[in-house]
Amino acid sequence: MTAFDRAAPAPKALLLAATFNGSQRRIIEACAELRREIFESDPAHWPAIFDDFTARRLVAKPARAQLEADDENGLRRQAEHDLQTAATALAALQDERRTELFRSAARLAKYIAHGILTADEARAVLIDASVENGAVAAHGRVWAEQCVDRAFALGRADPLPPLARRFLRGPAE
Repeated sequence: MTAFDRAAPAPKALLLAATFNGSQRRIIEACAELRREIFESDPAHWPAIFDDFTARRLVAKPARAQLEADDENGLRRQAEHDLQTAATALAALQDERRTELFRSAARLAKYIAHGILTADEARAVLIDASVENGAVAAHGRVWAEQCVDRAFALGRADPLPPLARRFLRGPAE
């Protein structure tokens, strides 16, 4: 038996910080059921427990979004507007280009997760904006694609925003 084997186990709070990133820890803190399930189990199982929880949450959210959507066409118009607004702002940047590409993609991920936009269309628009601002030339297309994909994965559990009045369907004809 080595000295390492005789060491006291690490505190669960420290293990939690080492196992999960900041956004994952915020999700855990916000959900009492998940927090209890994690702390009552072996730390080796924590990532699987978290993944199962987020997968269940993703399955439930699109179904709720379908019921809550006042106007699918309005949501599509809103998503396209948000995508174009993000791309225009991104294309004009000279500083913080890398960070803003990730932020923009993460903000749009909710539309992809709920089937309002496709990942391919959003990715193409955001990468084109990054080509315009020089980030792709500086960091490479592979970096840009991976950055967008990571952001889409991070924001996939976000709820849809309320439909803005200007995108609501007009009166039925």
